[in-house]
Amino acid sequence: MDDPRARVARAVSGMVAGGYAVDFDLGNGSVPCDQCDRSLGNGDEVTAALSCYEGHTWELYGLYCAAHGVETIGASMGAGSDEQAVVAATLEPTGYHDPRGDHHPEAVSLGGVDVLDYAPMAYD
Repeated sequence: MDDPRARVARAVSGMVAGGYAVDFDLGNGSVPCDQCDRSLGNGDEVTAALSCYEGHTWELYGLYCAAHGVETIGASMGAGSDEQAVVAATLEPTGYHDPRGDHHPEAVSLGGVDVLDYAPMAYD
């Protein structure tokens, strides 16, 4: 049987550090910490709160400076019905091709992912 933590690490490694719930600046490769608003970029160690939307795609719900110690689902977003995880990662300058086909060469993504907390999908 597949280790869910290893599966999550594989799924989110290389994921662009931004999305609907996390603002990011594709032009200069930065994303703000959700707790202190510090600009984070290439080489910064972070923790990220994620949820797997309806079992299909992982979405960022929060990105934090590693120094804040946000290491649990409860400390970052609270329990929900979707599969959830909190990971430690280093921001890497990998670039990003958005759904419209535009390329953003300065965008950063999650690298060196280590799953700190994991919760499976909750069923009714």
